[in-house]
Amino acid sequence: MINLIPPEGHRALKREYRLRVGATLALLFAGVALLLAAALIPTYILVGAQINAFAIEGEEEGDKEDALTDITNELELTKELLTQLKVPQTGVPTSFIIEEIQNKIPEGVTFDTYYTAPGPDGFERVHVQGTATTREALARFKQELESSPMFETAEVPISDLARETNLTFTVTITLTQKK
Repeated sequence: MINLIPPEGHRALKREYRLRVGATLALLFAGVALLLAAALIPTYILVGAQINAFAIEGEEEGDKEDALTDITNELELTKELLTQLKVPQTGVPTSFIIEEIQNKIPEGVTFDTYYTAPGPDGFERVHVQGTATTREALARFKQELESSPMFETAEVPISDLARETNLTFTVTITLTQKK
């Protein structure tokens, strides 16, 4: 067979053929790559949504953890308060003390105020303030308080006994300690 194309044309024809084949293959690979990328878009969207869902769930877990910490702290405080409330009270209720003092007030003595000084076993001392019409009425009040089994001593300062009538006084009553 006779080749009618000159050698330079033959080289140009081969070059052009290779260029066309290369361009066609490049276009084919680019199309396949573009199709594969387009096929992965739903996967990217799904993964992004899952990451957002996990981030929101992580924030909620953080909130739950904070709430759990708050509840744990509140539980510890409640447990401490219950422990304090569980300790048995050995002292005499204040209402009983006041009632006993009022029962022992003789005629001529008025009861104005009182306050208590707490001791290790409830109320240890009760301070009663008031006025007495006479020194004898105040002495009777002191004797009545000391005769009660609830009270150990009743102390009246000497200065409160200085006047004969209309005495203002403060009696310090020591409660009987139960053993």
